[in-house]
Amino acid sequence: MIADLRNENGRVFAPTRPIPECARKGRRQALGGCHRLAIHSKASIINHKSAVEETGFTLIEIMAALVILGTAVLVLLDTHYNALQLFDETREAIVMDSLMEWALGLAEVEVQAGNPEGSGDFGERYEGYAYSYSAVLPEDIEGVALYTVTVTVTAPDDERTLTMLVYNMGVSLDGAPMI
Repeated sequence: MIADLRNENGRVFAPTRPIPECARKGRRQALGGCHRLAIHSKASIINHKSAVEETGFTLIEIMAALVILGTAVLVLLDTHYNALQLFDETREAIVMDSLMEWALGLAEVEVQAGNPEGSGDFGERYEGYAYSYSAVLPEDIEGVALYTVTVTVTAPDDERTLTMLVYNMGVSLDGAPMI
């Protein structure tokens, strides 16, 4: 009887319970009758059995997922770091632009008041930042009080210089009224 249940490799397939007579003849018993029994090869039985038993992830799959996750986190952290650097650079540029405008305004007012040179700082809020200016009346233009004013703003790690023209509406550099 067991000799009838050999697979294509010649190995004996031994069931754990007794085989009914209809199964020995290649049929399966169901609801009172015998039906054809589909005899599978041992390889297909093993593959079916192992597919049913595999319910978790293998170590390789987990390691691959961790590599992908680690790469994504690395990219995100690098992007975040670059965004923070860009934010700091932008903030520094905005502060320098604002302080340059402030210093230009102060220099223009001081030149109008008859002070051709001066310097100062921006207070406690902008510690380490300072400005200086100097005004020169061009010699090639006579009768027009158009001054060339050079303003410099210094930061702890940067320095900017800007030149502008200021028209003086009534006071010369020596303090005498302009005619």
